[in-house]
Amino acid sequence: MLSNIKTEAWEPRTVLCALAVWAVSALVLLCIACLILSKASLGEAAMGYVSSALSFSSAAFAGAVLGRGRSGGVIYPAMLTAAVLVTALLTVGFIIEGADLQSSGVLSVVSFTFTGCLFGAVLAGGKKTRSHKKRYRK
Repeated sequence: MLSNIKTEAWEPRTVLCALAVWAVSALVLLCIACLILSKASLGEAAMGYVSSALSFSSAAFAGAVLGRGRSGGVIYPAMLTAAVLVTALLTVGFIIEGADLQSSGVLSVVSFTFTGCLFGAVLAGGKKTRSHKKRYRK
């Protein structure tokens, strides 16, 4: 199954670039969200939704880096990048929280990261356009 995949889909440089974009976008979006939440004085109930939106948005930016300029084959690089992100995030979560890690938080991280990476890669993926010749009718 994996033998038919082009080798450009597995370029480590592309995945590392996407991870760097994820880190920068997550930092910027987190600062903006903190500013908005502090000014709006929303309760703890909103924090779960904001966290999910941040997870999705930063993963979408990382996926957009993967899909930029590609005419096809964005699914596998997006899945690889999402898997690396989820593994890193859950490892940090287990180091910080230990056995107290909530299963709903794990599900949220996994689902929003994979969905965001796929969404960004597919949305930014360029399609080949056909050049149409102008036809003149007499």
